[in-house]
Formats: sequence, structure tokens, C-alpha cells
Amino acid sequence: MEPFVIDKIVREKLQHNSVLHRQQMDSIRPFVWGAVQQQIATQQSITWYHLAAAVVLLVIVFWLCCKV
Repeated sequence: MEPFVIDKIVREKLQHNSVLHRQQMDSIRPFVWGAVQQQIATQQSITWYHLAAAVVLLVIVFWLCCKV
């Protein structure tokens, strides 16, 4: 076989797998997107004690900077 024939065979096999891969991705996409949305929904927002800790930290830093 000549090199270009082997290249052609490899290219055809890769394109065939690409089509197969694309079909699998299209079929699984709704499930993956649903899992991502569920994970985003379960994440908690910043709670009040996180905000309170940030304010206390800022007050301490500001007080230390002004004291110097």
C-alpha cells in the first residue's frame, strides 16, 4: 500500500469515530446539563455569618492601619 492510502484509511476511521462520539455526546448532553444545574442549585449562598466575619475582619484591619 502506498502512504496516502493508509492516511485515507486512518482518516476515515477517525471520522467514523468522531460521528459515533458526537452521537453519544448528543444523547448524554441533557443528563450532564441536568447534573450541572442540580449541583449549582445545591450550593449555598453566602450566609450572614460569613458576611459578619468579613465585616469584623475589615474593621480590625482598618483599625490597625489607622492606629499606625
